[in-house]
Amino acid sequence: STARLILNRTDKANALTQLMWDTIPDFVAQAEASGARVLLLESATQRVFSAGADVAEYRANAGSTEWGLANHRRVSAATDALHHSRLATIASVAGPCAGGGVGLITACDLRVVSDDAVFAIPPAKLGLIYPQADTARLVDLIGPAAAKRLLLTAARVDAAWALRVGLVDEVVPADALAATTAALADQV
Repeated sequence: STARLILNRTDKANALTQLMWDTIPDFVAQAEASGARVLLLESATQRVFSAGADVAEYRANAGSTEWGLANHRRVSAATDALHHSRLATIASVAGPCAGGGVGLITACDLRVVSDDAVFAIPPAKLGLIYPQADTARLVDLIGPAAAKRLLLTAARVDAAWALRVGLVDEVVPADALAATTAALADQV
């Protein structure tokens, strides 16, 4: 069976709040205990996968080292839970996927995306450092040169570029994304 982790804060482009980050490890543990064999990570909308971490929370806590360290731990716990899950993890990505959203999908085993998906890692523009484990997974997937391009420039890249460098495994038309990821989950 397949467990589904659905990002559903569509009014805020699925920007990940502290509560959402904290919920992910618990959800992964519940999915593992449920007898599922696959965990499918997806958005509640085809318009956006995730804008990444909620920048409003960062602004509200600017200058708080304690909050920053706690937030780093919570983000790392979420991506580590996906990365180390004993379930096969599949990210299904439509539309923009940025920052922490990229961290979540790189923690998954497989990534299927719509042809309109775009990716960016903007922490450098915000004066933030991308988490070490997420950076290491990114380098493992796409190599140092492509990772530097994403991390240093905060450039938006399209699905074709992401496929070429190995950030994603498959690009499909947007209207075929759900069926393709469902079929892949069944195959696994």
